[in-house]
Amino acid sequence: MDVARALALEASAEPSSLALGVREWPHDDDEPVTRDLVYRNDSGAPVVLDLAVGAVGPDRRPTTGVLTVAPTTLTVPAGGTATARVTGDTRPDVPNGAHSGLVTASSGGGVLVRTPVSVERAQERYSLTVRHVGRDGEPAEESDTAVIDLDQPRPRYFLGAESTATLPPGEYGVWSSMSTAGGGALLTRPALVLDRDTTLTVHAREAEPLRVTPPDPAAEPLVGGYTIHQVHEGRAMSYNYLFPSGFPEKLWVGRNGGELPAGQQSRSVSAQFAGGDGSFYRFGWEEPGVGAGFVREPRASELATVRTTIGPAPEGQRASHAGNPVFGDGSGWGASSEVAAPGVVVDHVNTEPGWRWTCTQSAADFAWSAGQSSGDECYRAGREHRRSTNEPVFGPVLADWSTPPLVRDGGRLRLSLSLFGDRAGNLGASDTASARTALERDGKPVGESAWPGSADFPLAPGAAHYRVSTEVVRAEDASDFSTRVSGAWTFRADVGTGRAELPLTLVRFTPALDRDGAARAGFSLLPLELRRAGGASGLRSLTVEASYDDGASWARAPVLPGSALLVLPRDREFVSLRVRGADGAGNGFEQTTLRAYKIKR
Repeated sequence: MDVARALALEASAEPSSLALGVREWPHDDDEPVTRDLVYRNDSGAPVVLDLAVGAVGPDRRPTTGVLTVAPTTLTVPAGGTATARVTGDTRPDVPNGAHSGLVTASSGGGVLVRTPVSVERAQERYSLTVRHVGRDGEPAEESDTAVIDLDQPRPRYFLGAESTATLPPGEYGVWSSMSTAGGGALLTRPALVLDRDTTLTVHAREAEPLRVTPPDPAAEPLVGGYTIHQVHEGRAMSYNYLFPSGFPEKLWVGRNGGELPAGQQSRSVSAQFAGGDGSFYRFGWEEPGVGAGFVREPRASELATVRTTIGPAPEGQRASHAGNPVFGDGSGWGASSEVAAPGVVVDHVNTEPGWRWTCTQSAADFAWSAGQSSGDECYRAGREHRRSTNEPVFGPVLADWSTPPLVRDGGRLRLSLSLFGDRAGNLGASDTASARTALERDGKPVGESAWPGSADFPLAPGAAHYRVSTEVVRAEDASDFSTRVSGAWTFRADVGTGRAELPLTLVRFTPALDRDGAARAGFSLLPLELRRAGGASGLRSLTVEASYDDGASWARAPVLPGSALLVLPRDREFVSLRVRGADGAGNGFEQTTLRAYKIKR
């Protein structure tokens, strides 16, 4: 902005900009719109101005004929004014959208005044009116409909008994909810083609009851979820209705309009209850299409029983347990309930979906402390299945459903490792006080991150020996176990194109412990479970050490096939563990866990 030049100019224009407005679609009868542009000359001599318009369309390409100025030469008398006319003409065959530019007034080869100017040739649009009608046939005032452009998924909401909006032509998904007859109705229209002014009537009578009844008549609802899934030109989207206290007694669901071809639309229903005996009922169903109504009354014989042993939580910490059905897109609503830790939780589930379980620890103020999550688990009806979570020893875990832990991807090395998995192999996380992950190349530092078990490092060209290490310290009070966990892995790698998993070996400790995470003092067998990734195989060497003073000193333990032999002293409280070794190709590994589990006198 050249303020000094602006103050020195003796020629000016009013107004300082010209917005010629919007010409609504269709454009068959558009009339040009013209506005005056008045130039003032404050000098003592006449000024001859050469006027021109430089304009671009919505695609930023130059246009001609849409914005013009006349005359193209204008003489402004000394101390006086002269008027030009600027015209916007949206009749030419030009793109819809905003056309903008500058009217320049030049004299003697130099530009004296620039005036922004614009006109908009409106996009093709049609009015859509949505009317909501309740089950009593009357307008439903407490209603809303989300209309989503399936090509550009941005919702437009229609509220109340009737409302109207203008929208571009296209194919839309329509999701409606309304309060009616003391309950609610949910309806979907899979595809609304808007190519003219349209009125859509959503009638609650097109819906039928949604009801899920568990075998236990004393069960209380916890949560209900109703989700519509839709696929449009390969892109998946969903619309969710969540009922945090369970489905209401009067709820109707259905479809308003035609059905999509097979595979393009489906729905899922989740319902969970607290049983009268302290157990939980958890149900999930997924089915193609969207029909009217959904009623299920599963019998006890159709369900599987899942008994989950919950490991101990530290004093002052809450433990919560949740189970989510796993549908095709990975979604599924679930309720989290506070449970005893240590303790046992019983769930009754239907067997159509898989189930994913979580155990969460939180402080008295509900601040998250730690958690465990399972993979997708499937069950058989009429059977009892046993599982556990949140039991020590906690440490690095390789799970079949987790991402590869160590990967070279082109010129990058990525580590992604859960450092607080439990003895059952659930992936775990914890609130931490400090963490560090680092990479060395031929003994020299490459980089480090402040994330536990997670980093992304650049790799220099050529083959080299690498060492990736990670260490994490739990936040105080997050857990009594595995208060500090560390690991390091050595390997040789050559930077190249493409992606490759690198060798990594983990050792998981699975000693027999009581419900409080303790083993009896004296001779104790420590089972060792080796998990490998990235082609690691065999075992060239393995050393196991134990500490009973939080790592101040270490004692080597005899290694037996698949286990190590410890002698737990009666006068100590915790066992800490350390292992070192190499796989058959010489790739090294070492792990250390402080306060792995307790000693019971």
